[in-house]
Amino acid sequence: MSSFRRVQTLLQSVDEMAKLIAELHDLRMRVQRAEATALARRHVAARKSGGVVADLTRRTVAARLNRAVGARQNPIGQRRFRKRTSAGPEVTLALGRKQT
Repeated sequence: MSSFRRVQTLLQSVDEMAKLIAELHDLRMRVQRAEATALARRHVAARKSGGVVADLTRRTVAARLNRAVGARQNPIGQRRFRKRTSAGPEVTLALGRKQT
């Protein structure tokens, strides 16, 4: 077998592997989508029936909303602390006069 034929055979097998990998990826994405859809349907059904999942979902949503409200009031990185002003010379003099 000539080197040209070997290279051609290798390239063909690489193409086949690439196609198989693409198919595998596509199947994995479909499975993930189906699992997410099934989970969402279960949550909706549980919320409608008023089960434990509904209570947990309500609590989670409420916690998220509370966290968001707190974040808006005091955003991280923008906290402002009161500046400590040192007593000026006038205050020091006034205090000195009162003590004597």
